[in-house]
Amino acid sequence: MPCNGTPRKVYMTYILHGNMNYDRYVRPTIWKNFPVIYNNLMDFMDQHPDFRGQLQFSGQTYGSLLQAAPYVIEHAKKIRQRGQLNFTGTFYSEPVNVNMDGETNYRCAWLGTKIIESAVGETDGFYLQERAYHPQLPWILRHSDVSWTPVITGDDAWRPFRLKGMDGTSSVCVPITRGNFLDKVRKAPVNSLIAIEEDYEFPQTFVNAYNKVESYNRSQQEVTVEWITVKDYIQKFGVDKERYVDHSAKARHRENGTYSRWTADPLDIQIQHLTNHAMADMRSAKMVVAIARHLFDVNLDEDFASSGYQLHWEPLAWNIERAELYPDIEPQFLSRHGCVTLLSKAEHQLLWAVNSDSKGWYPLYEKRRERMNALRNCSDICHYIINKGMKVLAEQCNVNAQGMDKCFVLLNCESARKKTISIECAEPLDFVDLSNNLPLCSSVNRDGNHYTMYVEVPMPQYGYKIIGARHSSKGDDVNWCNGTTISNNHLCLSAEGEKVVLSGRGMRTEIFLDTFQIKALAEMNMGKGDDTWRQAKAYGGQRISVSTDGLYPQLRIEWQPDWLVHLQQTFTLKRDHVICDMHFEFPHPTLVRKEGAVTHSTFNPEGLNLIVKTGTGGKVGYDIPFGISEYSLEGLSYFCPLTSLWLQCGNHEGMLISPQTGEQAFSANLTNGTMKVYLGASTTSGPISAVNLAFRDKTNVSQEEAWYAESFQGGYNHRVVFMPYKGTWQNCHLPQMLRWLSQPVYCREIIHAGYGSLPAEGSFLQVDVPNVDITVVDDEGQGMFIRCNEREGRKTDAVIILDKKKYKISLPPFGIVSQYL
Repeated sequence: MPCNGTPRKVYMTYILHGNMNYDRYVRPTIWKNFPVIYNNLMDFMDQHPDFRGQLQFSGQTYGSLLQAAPYVIEHAKKIRQRGQLNFTGTFYSEPVNVNMDGETNYRCAWLGTKIIESAVGETDGFYLQERAYHPQLPWILRHSDVSWTPVITGDDAWRPFRLKGMDGTSSVCVPITRGNFLDKVRKAPVNSLIAIEEDYEFPQTFVNAYNKVESYNRSQQEVTVEWITVKDYIQKFGVDKERYVDHSAKARHRENGTYSRWTADPLDIQIQHLTNHAMADMRSAKMVVAIARHLFDVNLDEDFASSGYQLHWEPLAWNIERAELYPDIEPQFLSRHGCVTLLSKAEHQLLWAVNSDSKGWYPLYEKRRERMNALRNCSDICHYIINKGMKVLAEQCNVNAQGMDKCFVLLNCESARKKTISIECAEPLDFVDLSNNLPLCSSVNRDGNHYTMYVEVPMPQYGYKIIGARHSSKGDDVNWCNGTTISNNHLCLSAEGEKVVLSGRGMRTEIFLDTFQIKALAEMNMGKGDDTWRQAKAYGGQRISVSTDGLYPQLRIEWQPDWLVHLQQTFTLKRDHVICDMHFEFPHPTLVRKEGAVTHSTFNPEGLNLIVKTGTGGKVGYDIPFGISEYSLEGLSYFCPLTSLWLQCGNHEGMLISPQTGEQAFSANLTNGTMKVYLGASTTSGPISAVNLAFRDKTNVSQEEAWYAESFQGGYNHRVVFMPYKGTWQNCHLPQMLRWLSQPVYCREIIHAGYGSLPAEGSFLQVDVPNVDITVVDDEGQGMFIRCNEREGRKTDAVIILDKKKYKISLPPFGIVSQYL
């Protein structure tokens, strides 16, 4: 008891995280059981009016409840009306932030919050799926009109505080408590706020917390714990001074918790690969639609119903939640120019499909297939729009294509770059740049009577180019001969034992496959099976060859890291970077983990890793939504970039690593400069039957355990880019380089180049600085709209040129600025 005889008061609040698109259950199970769980806990709130906090329903969950159990929503609204419960803002689906680029991250937050606001009038706070915070979220939260967000801060923060974002935007952070909250209550200063949160699907978590508080209040007289909503607490006590928080999540075993567990197996990585493509295609399609409307007065974004376009159907998803079951979202929130258009439909598919419950823990195979189908739907609609735009563009051009057998229009929605494109044809072709009538470097690969041409094309920024093609006598197969080394004027690549050595730009880097353990799965008819985890052992020797016939020199290595695994690595040496293509074959069902079977909870990505060893310590930078984060702790940690990372060795040199096929999880030892690219492994997946839930009582629910370990079988492909560089990452403009390497150039064959006035090459948009990225160009009816993002941490004044008009945009370091043109 304090000296004045008054107990020290500590406040508590909770956040209920409801998810009607749960990763482990089919739709009928969710619709049958989850509303009962939700309503039972609300009955508990009715019985305990002092139990105050927040409720999170994602936009999808809210729509699901409207169909399955609208009485649950009405019950929650009544509790809210008496001030006991507030609805938080939320994402539309349930994404982890590091799975999305900045624009998709913002749109998903905006949509989910608008759905809840339209239903209840206002939101208070914003729930982060899996607590995955990144330091550009304050901007996203501010522009989604939400007030605060719960974050694991990793320290003894006792009160909400002003949360400073990377770009300087402020929001409010409510620190989240993990573990035994009573331990924190005992040492909390007077008037502290302790926030807890958990899945609504486990109501006992909240009931037990309430009962523990009641018991604790009765058992002693020094502290009184009182439940409160965050809104009431902030109104009563305000918030503490501004602080900066880097990445955060619940990865307890890691210094830096940026969720590596969401890239757990081959399907997870494939889903992220499709996500990256869909986000890029959506950005390009919006830009093409806006440019066509503004410059050519052509509407490419048709009304969806009258367009005749048909979405793909995934038959495996018949029993799974999917975007098509919520068509009201599009007219109410995603309509464009007053109707549901092709882009409305594509964006709905994208914002739905970034749901993290298709990755990680125990996702249904059918759920992951549904997500992959939605992402393909998004990309295919965008490609349909872009192809129409390229046809319109070709009609506006006036190009002399005399002597050409074919013509192609190419579209680049990035800054100026040289890009290698592939064109498939029934006959070999040579290519000409029709803007200057100079030949383009190209190579031809033949597969029977089918030919694939690889053409290196210099593309103008945010613009187009017309190229011509003539029949060619080329078409010989690529010849491979014995050899272990390839080189150009800048880089050298050599095979040395089981590793490949990349030399150049002042660095020597070793690239090789990490050791791993393996176990085959087989039903034995005779003899002994392989039922134990064992260290992988290479079988046979390596078969190493080189080729200099193509557009770039190549080094190929074929070998068996184990009897159960075949691997072909092909390294392509470009002027300033190396592309590594890896093709794994698992002829038998095989499980792979790095350290054997998991015996306790850990978020290590266990499995195949590609080691990149520089021998020089430094710091790691990596891309996040709308920004670049830096990791500088010594020793080993796993982290999860959006796409890429680089090791910066002082101010002298560094190594960029950029996976192109969806890999996200990395580890790095910053002391000796060793990084690992996580290539995937078996993960717990499942379930193996239509599992159900068991109600022990109204507020105690258990989940049936019927999970299985998924196995590798068949082919598995990776592509990783390595680029050594001199100087700092900012001076080399690495964020822009990442977009050069990863973002597509679109290509369409055209019959003729049209009869307009445009030349064979041109830019629709121009940006005068290399550190500013255009994240969106759009026209939803109020004029041309653009959003820019500074990517190198420099205060910048940029000039945007559109249709010969100049617009000046000032950006703070890592700033995000929106403007109508």
